[in-house]
Amino acid sequence: MAPGSELSLRSWSWIRVLLLMLTSVGLSQAQLDNENSLIGVYMESGMVQGLRTEAMDLMKTAVQTASAAMKRGSLGVVFLESMNDTMPENLTAVMTLAHCDRTHAFAPTFAQMGKLHIAVTDAGCRRLKYSTALSVPLVSGSRDIVQLFTDLRMMNTLIWNDITIIHDDSITMAEIGDLVSILTAPTDLTKETAITMVDLATPETSSMKLGKLFSSLGPKPGEPQDRQYMVIASKEEIIKVQDLARSLGLFGSSNQWLFVVPDTNSLSFAMESYLANMVDGDNLAFIYNMSEFTPATPCDNGFQCYIKLLVKQYGAELSAALQKELDLYFQVSEEEWEEVKPSPSQRASTIVKMMKKSQMTSTECSKCTQWGIQAAEVKDAFTIDLLKVADWKPLTGLTLFDDLFPHVTGGFRGRIIPVASVDYPPWQIFVRDSTGSVVGYTGLMFAVLNELGAKLNFSYVVRTPADGQWGVENNGKWNGMIKMIQDKEVIIGVAAFSVSAQRMKVVNFTSSIDRQPYTFMIARPKELSRVMLFMEPFTNDTWILIVISVFIMGPILYLFNRASPYYSYYGLNNGKGLFDLQNCSWYIYSSILQQGGAQLPESHSGRILLGFWWIYVLIVVTTYSGNLVAFLTFPKIENAVSTLDDLLHAKDEITWGYIKGTVLETYFAEAEGKFAEIGKLAEKEEVANKEALYDRVRSSPHAYIEWKTNLLFIMKDEFKKTDTCDFSLGREEFYYENVALAVPRDSPFLDMFNAEIKRMQTGGLIQKWQKDFWPKKDQCSVTAYGGGDATRTVSLSDMQGSFFLLFLGFCIAAVFIFAECIYKCATKSSRSGSPASQSSMVKPFMA
Repeated sequence: MAPGSELSLRSWSWIRVLLLMLTSVGLSQAQLDNENSLIGVYMESGMVQGLRTEAMDLMKTAVQTASAAMKRGSLGVVFLESMNDTMPENLTAVMTLAHCDRTHAFAPTFAQMGKLHIAVTDAGCRRLKYSTALSVPLVSGSRDIVQLFTDLRMMNTLIWNDITIIHDDSITMAEIGDLVSILTAPTDLTKETAITMVDLATPETSSMKLGKLFSSLGPKPGEPQDRQYMVIASKEEIIKVQDLARSLGLFGSSNQWLFVVPDTNSLSFAMESYLANMVDGDNLAFIYNMSEFTPATPCDNGFQCYIKLLVKQYGAELSAALQKELDLYFQVSEEEWEEVKPSPSQRASTIVKMMKKSQMTSTECSKCTQWGIQAAEVKDAFTIDLLKVADWKPLTGLTLFDDLFPHVTGGFRGRIIPVASVDYPPWQIFVRDSTGSVVGYTGLMFAVLNELGAKLNFSYVVRTPADGQWGVENNGKWNGMIKMIQDKEVIIGVAAFSVSAQRMKVVNFTSSIDRQPYTFMIARPKELSRVMLFMEPFTNDTWILIVISVFIMGPILYLFNRASPYYSYYGLNNGKGLFDLQNCSWYIYSSILQQGGAQLPESHSGRILLGFWWIYVLIVVTTYSGNLVAFLTFPKIENAVSTLDDLLHAKDEITWGYIKGTVLETYFAEAEGKFAEIGKLAEKEEVANKEALYDRVRSSPHAYIEWKTNLLFIMKDEFKKTDTCDFSLGREEFYYENVALAVPRDSPFLDMFNAEIKRMQTGGLIQKWQKDFWPKKDQCSVTAYGGGDATRTVSLSDMQGSFFLLFLGFCIAAVFIFAECIYKCATKSSRSGSPASQSSMVKPFMA
């Protein structure tokens, strides 16, 4: 190939590549909206300190520099004299240097138009919340603390509504006034805020007067118990305030303390020394100054630095956003691009997010100013650490890492707390495996504890007292779980504690969970022999009168028929039927069995007599039948001992006792009257010997005194083992007790526990758990106080008397038939073949 021809081909190839590139560029420029955009600038003279011309020149230079650095698109600037000026179509962003009120007045309009709004404004001004807006306060000197609290308030990090501000002269009164204005301004979560001021710098606040003043800062009767305190003071004053507040009981889980320390710096800002007197349950947070003490380089707090920085960041992020849009453009068709391309507001929101991310690592402006926020976090009862909550810088504002008061919002924050308990069904049930090892915990009290743990964010480990006791006082010293709680070995006692005045001297109790009475359990009385059950409906004298009435009514009926002139007048007296004494007696006997006979009297006197007799029979038979059904279905079982008085009357035949180490021991020791006598004669049982105790109650005259619910549970449990109802309960209930969990006397968590328990009661959870764990009704509990079982079926033992009666009838009939045979043989031998002998045979019911 000729050299000229080769050169011509190469030139043509480069031309084709160049044309393709130009076509691509032309298409992209034609499709991306506002690629060559303008940024509008509005300045107030007060914000640029009278340097308007200098600020405009600086703005032009910054825009030119940013546009030159853009890889995609371009940026120009237009200055706005008023917000009423007509804005160019390709104006995509507006930078305002204006005071706070005007900044917030402009913001809604720009957001509605989809314009990106960069606002440089006063210190203490709320940052704009629109996704298309970015605001930067001009902070210098001590004004940073004002902006810091503005950000805390607007981000709903500090949501107090009743604040006690305790301050010295570490900040000026003007700044105190600004802080009060910020804290009382309504927010999304706090519409009204009350402020109480305490000035530590006045001559009137001597140590004596200050103590009196602090003593009045606690909640008054009827007021909410949770209080919020903000201390703005120098490093030396913080310890004094803490000691005074501690001595007056102003710390604790119900109160929150925020300590603001303005006089710290980047070289000395450690807060660990303020944790020295902190205890478990306190809520403390610290805001401290981390600004440069002696800056080696200029801090650049003025508007000039922010103009250069913000314009540079906007140009860079605009270019990056355009490049992303272009990449997306080449991946879709023209029709799809019209559907998916970002709107002006979406592009503005994306650029704002990218600018904020870039600012997190920026060190160009206000680089000397920084504040830190830490909170005290309790790891366990003996370990308290400082938790990093947030950092604050003028450019980026508040960067949150955790909650300001982590234990207020997060409870125990996943701590494992020790609790005390003993096995005490159905309140506390230790679930054991086949080897007897405890593998879990259930019961009403553990259901309450599990709910507390879920709400307050803790788990637990159970510790049992070495002596296995609940806790009683001996010579001024307590034992059992009460001692563990008193010595603060555990956070809470998870057991059905009886609330007593003596125990309340050393421990405290939560809100009442239930109310329980005491009663006693004895061996179930044995049912009497049911052989003569058919005789039970009537007393003996009733039976005697019924038998007498049957015997005398036959002769009376016979006499009425023989004496009535009715039969003589009509000639009806043939000596048969009811004119025979034997037939009248059989008729009366059969009628009492509701059978009657084939004949009735024809005289009015005889009919009236039999009519009233049948009414009598109807009443007797109906009453007997009803009572017999009742006695068959509901066998009468009455406890020989039903009250404490019955126990005392039978003290020579029966013994009684209760579990050693319970509050009953205290009750009986302080009791009077019959209760003192009961306590004096009672035996103190060992917890470990419960099975032996139940066997003793079952097999001997011994009563066991305990809560009624517990006794029903024991009856249920023993019934499952033996399938027999061996126990019965006394009817008298005494010593009604409130049941609650126990905590150390000065526990900071009591109010938290009470609030959650109240929610459980209101929501019906405790009632639901009682249904789950309380013993269900069965044939033993239904008849626990005596009486019969409504579901009882008639057994052979109930009917054995009927079979005996039938056998007796057979025997009597056999005797009579034997007598009849003898009589027949005797008469046959004496009157052989005589017709008279045949007619003299007894033929009842024969006319």
